[in-house]
Amino acid sequence: MNEEKVKIYKRILALAIDFLIVTLISSFIIFVLPHNEKYQTASDNNTLLLTMRTKGQISNEDYLEESTKLTYDIYKYGKLENGITITLMVLYFGLFIYFNHGQTPGKKLMKIEVRDKNGNEVSLWSSVVRTIFVTRVFADIVTIILVYSTRKATFVKLYSYFDMGVTVLWLLCPFVAMFREDGRGLHDLIAGTKVLDKRKLPLEEERIVEAKIEEKKEKPKNNKKK
Repeated sequence: MNEEKVKIYKRILALAIDFLIVTLISSFIIFVLPHNEKYQTASDNNTLLLTMRTKGQISNEDYLEESTKLTYDIYKYGKLENGITITLMVLYFGLFIYFNHGQTPGKKLMKIEVRDKNGNEVSLWSSVVRTIFVTRVFADIVTIILVYSTRKATFVKLYSYFDMGVTVLWLLCPFVAMFREDGRGLHDLIAGTKVLDKRKLPLEEERIVEAKIEEKKEKPKNNKKK
């Protein structure tokens, strides 16, 4: 079956909608829960630092160094908060795609869906693997490992390179999708999935049914000729 590639803007919009939903849910849960004092201080200071950078009150070099130190503290003392965010991301994207025929709320609004590379329903494993890469959960997991396996000074030296690599890898996902004929991004290739336009599926299925009907009609004619 020759499937038309889904427009990249639809995929980006669907992801943005889903990220917004998950962010609102996780922010509400984290807001009502008691916070670790060190985590709250680091989070507030990070917000203040970003404001200073926006106003030009701090250089980019100083911002990156201080922000990296605060990132270390946020991951070090925000076990509960980070755990909630990662869990919600995996559950929301992974389970919606698996149990809702390849559609998250964002994908449903954009009328697109995730299938495996052969066009079948996505397995739970593929759904989770895809989620880990498309939502940057893998970056959070590696960052947590770095925080608990290195000292703060070492983390500061390593994190900028790691973050740059993760950003490049994440941007490659839609970039690869744009230039492949089948529209599969890097995350799709890793998980063995692809994204299809939901509106086109009924038409394709209708063509398959029509072809089978025509085939049945042709069989009696061929038998008479024999």
